[in-house]
Formats: sequence, structure tokens, C-alpha cells
Amino acid sequence: RAYPFLAGTDLARWLAAQCQARNCTIDPAAAQQLIRVVGNESWALANEIAKLSSYIRNGTIRPDDVRDLVVGPIDLNIFDLTEALATKDRGRTLELLYRELAGGRDPYYLLTMIVIQFRNLLIVKDLASRGMTVPAIAKATGIHPFVTSKAFVQARQFQDGNLKRIYHRLFALDTEAKTGAIDLPLSLNTFVLGL
Repeated sequence: RAYPFLAGTDLARWLAAQCQARNCTIDPAAAQQLIRVVGNESWALANEIAKLSSYIRNGTIRPDDVRDLVVGPIDLNIFDLTEALATKDRGRTLELLYRELAGGRDPYYLLTMIVIQFRNLLIVKDLASRGMTVPAIAKATGIHPFVTSKAFVQARQFQDGNLKRIYHRLFALDTEAKTGAIDLPLSLNTFVLGL
């Protein structure tokens, strides 16, 4: 079953609920600014809300907080990174990670993008195993057809169990990073070396 992206007042209500769950609120102008910068991808927005709620002092996320702490879409070619991961090209993957981290990219953003891509790989692989074509998968999931076609090719390079294991490890990294239990840049490198 496909779940469409939220928009308008539904998205604003969802953002408010995410903030409430983290014992904070968000100024309406800050909410609109966050949506403009991040888009309406719920995983990315939830990560940004988690980050913002950790840093605010007065209980309300303001536009200045969004401006200071949120980075918009970056020019990282996530397909190159996941292709390097898919082919277990550790050298290339480490090179891409190092380049982005050395350039000042937020490691949480990098992790979010990797998680999103691996989630797409799992979805596409599952639906392809049921005999669905790339256009049918794109239509059913709402994933852009270009992203679907790239994921379709990449997913074939993973065994089912291995892809699920990687996704669960990424989810654990996300949880550990949010609780401050790990050094995320170091853990991303360790994750790559462990593939």
C-alpha cells in the first residue's frame, strides 16, 4: 500500500505532533521554513525535529533555529554512495564519506540519506520479487521513477537477508546517534568497513 507524502495543513499538524512528542512546539513560520528547506519527506523532517528539539532552550523552535541548524538538500550523489556500498567498494565508499564529512556535511544528514536509500532498496526488492515492474513499483510506492529504476538495479546486488541486516544496523546507528551513545562519523566509517 502506498502512503502519499503529507502536504499543507496535514503536514503542519504532523510537524506539530512530532514536536509535541519531543516536549516542544514549533513556531508556524519556523515550520514553513523547515518544510521549504527539507521538503515533505517525513523521515528527514523527523530527524530535523529531533535535532532541533535537542538544541532549543525555550521550548519553541523558532525560524532562527531552523536557519542555524538545518541544512537543505545537498549535492551528494546518494546513488554513487549506495552503489559503492552495494558493490562493497569500501575504498570508494570511504572516499565519498570522507569528502562529505571533510566538507562540513552533517553526519546525521548523511545517515538519513543512506537510511532512506536502503529503505527504498528494501521496498523495491520486495515488490520486484513479487513480479512488479519498475513503472508499477514507482506508481504503487510514490517513489520517483528514476529513483525506483536505480534502486531496482542496486537491489539485485544484495541478498535479501543481507539487505535487511544492513538496514537494521543503520536503524540502530540512527538510534545510538540520537541518544549520544556513539560518535557518528566514526561509526559510519566502522559501518562501511564492516560490510
